[in-house]
Amino acid sequence: MRRSGVSAGERVVVFGAGPIGQAVHMLARDRGAATLLVDRLPNRLDLGIATGAEGMHWDDRDRVIDACRDWAGGEGPPLVIDATGAPDPIRAAVDMVASAGRVAIVGMSAEEVPLRIGTFTEKELDLLGVSCANPEDFADAVGFVEGHGEELEPLITRRFPLERAPEALDYAMHNPAEVMKVVVTGS
Repeated sequence: MRRSGVSAGERVVVFGAGPIGQAVHMLARDRGAATLLVDRLPNRLDLGIATGAEGMHWDDRDRVIDACRDWAGGEGPPLVIDATGAPDPIRAAVDMVASAGRVAIVGMSAEEVPLRIGTFTEKELDLLGVSCANPEDFADAVGFVEGHGEELEPLITRRFPLERAPEALDYAMHNPAEVMKVVVTGS
């Protein structure tokens, strides 16, 4: 949130409504921004909508770009955050963001993303990579979780006791489309 510069009143598009995208949406909304989650999975969009986001199904890149621009008021959103790491959403983010806008990439992958370099200078874009949090960011995240427990509860897909931790990891890894967050508890 700090690195992307989310501010009150902004319209923020978030690609990917998995755990990171949901967290990004909730934190941006907590800072007074309006959020639009874009994902291929309807159940993930439904979860985001239940916590205050608007939702859009990713089906066709060009249609999504046009619809996101319309949602943001025509020119495009001032901030697009990618939580997928996938080439198509990242290209769409660069194409749709408003002039002098920001694209923050949180999603990770090993894929390469071809981008037309002229777009960055023509639109005066800022492209931000976000990976690690500093101690202050971590403290802010812990404070958010402590203050929003009920709101975050729907993000927990399933709980496992500590003695079943290997099963919890296996469950999370083999059910990525259904799992938001798996929690291992002390008892």
